[in-house]
Amino acid sequence: MTGLGERTARTLLSNLIETGLVTSTGHVAPVRFAFPLDALQFLLPELYPEAATRED
Repeated sequence: MTGLGERTARTLLSNLIETGLVTSTGHVAPVRFAFPLDALQFLLPELYPEAATRED
């Protein structure tokens, strides 16, 4: 899907899981998008502008 070699794609997927942008229930399970709330203002600024003004 990415056009990358297998080893590079596995590293990329691992990094995406580690940062919380995707999730999976196991090493052979499907991968799903999992946007963390803190990233919404950067990933989808026009869709979720409230994230920029959210107070914790």
